[in-house]
Amino acid sequence: MNTQSRITEALVDDALADQELGQRVQLYLVHSGHACLRSLGVYAHNGVITLRGIVPRFYARQVAMSCAQRVAGVREIVDEIEVGAPLNHGNHRPLIGRPR
Repeated sequence: MNTQSRITEALVDDALADQELGQRVQLYLVHSGHACLRSLGVYAHNGVITLRGIVPRFYARQVAMSCAQRVAGVREIVDEIEVGAPLNHGNHRPLIGRPR
């Protein structure tokens, strides 16, 4: 096997390992018992997990981070989770003054 073939094979193996790690983290989030964690995006690269999305409370953000840390193979977590309700663009209208 030549050097180029070995490099290509190693890159494919790394990509598959990243995909599998991301799937395991996603599965852990889905089975965490917190429905809001099911919609988080999970991205893996070389053992670094990036969590992205919106959760309703800070507690849910902490649970997501804790779940990801518990998965074997996770070396680091990048937190891109936002706390707050997503805007409902269809019914959103700014409040002016006080409600009566």
